[in-house]
Amino acid sequence: MQVQGWVDTCSHAGQQVSACLNYFAVASIEAWRERCGQPLAVCRSSKSYATQQGTLASWLCRAETQAASIACRPYAAKAFRTALQEIRALSCEADPSMFVPQLQALAGATGVAVVFVPAPPGCRVSGATQWLNLDRG
Repeated sequence: MQVQGWVDTCSHAGQQVSACLNYFAVASIEAWRERCGQPLAVCRSSKSYATQQGTLASWLCRAETQAASIACRPYAAKAFRTALQEIRALSCEADPSMFVPQLQALAGATGVAVVFVPAPPGCRVSGATQWLNLDRG
């Protein structure tokens, strides 16, 4: 998490633990285990490599934080299924600066927040999906 700049590097171990707990918005290591021990996300990963639990949890937390800042309408399953036709067509575009804003706008209009977070070292996951709350996917 330090390498990605998600948490500051601290000179004292206790401060570092506190910074990490703050990143996950929990008060204790036990609370972290309860919140992050069994991720609620469905992940796409390689069966050939093991993913470290802490690394996966930090990546998912980063994605949740970014997704929470995206303006979305309430989730509408039928509208999302319809939008998927346009979303699939975007896969022909090679330039992310062109397709990502369109993808996020199309998905956001149906209540789905889409974010792209590079996976940190040790995280063998290439994609994930998770319900953030009842109104958005």
